[in-house]
Parts: sequence; C-alpha cells; structure tokens
Amino acid sequence: MQDLYINRQIGDFLLQDLLEKRVSVSLYRATQQSLKRFVMFKLVNHKGIEDDPGELREDLEQYIHTVVGLEHLHLQPIYAYGVIDAEHIYIAGRFTSGTLFELLEAGALPTERALEMAKQMIEALAYIQSKGFVHRSLSPHVIYLDETGGAYINDLELAHIVKSARSINDLKKLIDEPFYISVEQLECAEVDFCSEVYNFGAVFYHMLTGVPPFKNGHDDSFEAVLRRKCHNDVVPPRSINPSVPVELQTLVLRLIRANPAERFPDISMVREPLMRMGQTLNITTPPEPLMSRVKAWVARIL
Repeated sequence: MQDLYINRQIGDFLLQDLLEKRVSVSLYRATQQSLKRFVMFKLVNHKGIEDDPGELREDLEQYIHTVVGLEHLHLQPIYAYGVIDAEHIYIAGRFTSGTLFELLEAGALPTERALEMAKQMIEALAYIQSKGFVHRSLSPHVIYLDETGGAYINDLELAHIVKSARSINDLKKLIDEPFYISVEQLECAEVDFCSEVYNFGAVFYHMLTGVPPFKNGHDDSFEAVLRRKCHNDVVPPRSINPSVPVELQTLVLRLIRANPAERFPDISMVREPLMRMGQTLNITTPPEPLMSRVKAWVARIL
C-alpha cells in the first residue's frame, strides 16, 4: 500500500522516502526546499491512547517547544516542528546515516566501540536529566548515527506521550518493543532517573551481545518479558559473547536489575565506573568493522 505522505509537501519540506515505520512514529527522508538539504522528517501520532485528554496536542506542542531548546553534542538537532492534522505532529531534524538498531542487525559491536558509544549516550542522558527530563523510550531505534559513527539520541519528545500510558495495552500502542524499558515502566508505575539507568543498561547489553536482553524468541510479548524482567531472568552477556570482559558483564547486569535500589540512582553515576573500566581493560579492537557498516548505509541511502 502506497504511503499517503510520500511526495507530499508539508511546509518547507518535501517528503521523499519512508525510512522506518514504528507503532507511533514514521520516519521519512525529506528535502528542506529553502535550504536544499536532506532532513529526517518524523511524523508522531499522538492519538495512540483512545482516552487521551483533548488538550494533549496543545500540551505536546508546548513540551516539544521546550525540548527544541535543549542542545547537546549527542542529542539529535531539531530544525522545525508543527501540526499537520488532528492526529500528527511533525518534527524535522538533522539527517543521519542510520540507527543503532540497523547497526546491530550485523551483530554485537566490538567492545571498544560499544564503550565509546555508551559514553556518548551517558553524556547526552546526563544532560537531559540535568534539565529534569526522562526519555522513557530509549532503544536502539532512537539512537541515530552519523557517517563517522557518532551517536545522537532522538525521540525525547515522545516522553510526553509515553508518560500518559496507564496499562501494558497503552504501552503496546506507543512503544515497539518491551526489552529496553524498566520493570516499573512496564508496570505503568512512576518512573524516575533510575528507570533511565535501566533503559541505558538494556541498550548497552544489546550492543555487547547483538541481541536484546530478556528476548527468548518464543514468547516475547510485553507480559512475558515483564515476567522475565521481574525475576532477573536474563542470559549473562558472556554466555552470548565470551569476549565481553567479566567486569563489564557485572556492570551491565547491575544496570538492568528489577529492583531500582540495586541499580545506580541516576545515569551520571554510571559514567565514572564505565570510564575507569575502559582504561583498565585497555581494549584495542580496531574500528574498521563499524566503518564498513557505516559506508554500507551511506551507499544505500544515497
């Protein structure tokens, strides 16, 4: 079925290619006509929860206005945003070569590269938290990569929508996969910075192993994954990728403990042990495999 937005002009943007479709987000490559440049054009459906209050759109617009003001080296820059119909808000941002999810389709990252990217993510998340924000939907899908492999966190604006979820059924309409969000978020309880530690740890696990945590391939429903999370029923990273150092495995498993008290209270506290570990391990894995994947993305996109 033909996408209704392909070749459509929305404001200064001409939508050209559908890059990815998620439960509440569609991503397009578009051209910003006035500046003759490619942009990442995102349509966000804010009507995923049927009983949303009527003022959600106005609240969401105000929230996005605040998010636009956040600037960090590893946050995806936003160029423009607006409303196009009763259900969608659009956001135009910097065009990037691909996502971490696409990169991980080829398997686990070299440990050196995983550590480097994890540090970039921590810096961005610590900045977000210093401004009082919790991302709520961090996953490899929302971490974009440039042509050199630099990481940029996106989709912070979705936090305002995801926050409105009151049940697992609500979450299914807003979040694509249950593997990365915390136990407390899956239970639709109040979340805080400690929940973001869990999100980061789950993404980091995927980077080191090539597979999401708590995935078994038989029953990966939200309910089944929640049960495994509650029992800390996760395969240790070294059982999947023996090259993962023991110290790093210990850290990752702490980040994704079901009990928030057993994690770190906020993401900034993960920075120091991770940096110390990188220095102690003295890892020297060359970056060529990553660059080969990046070049493949660029060839595909262009």
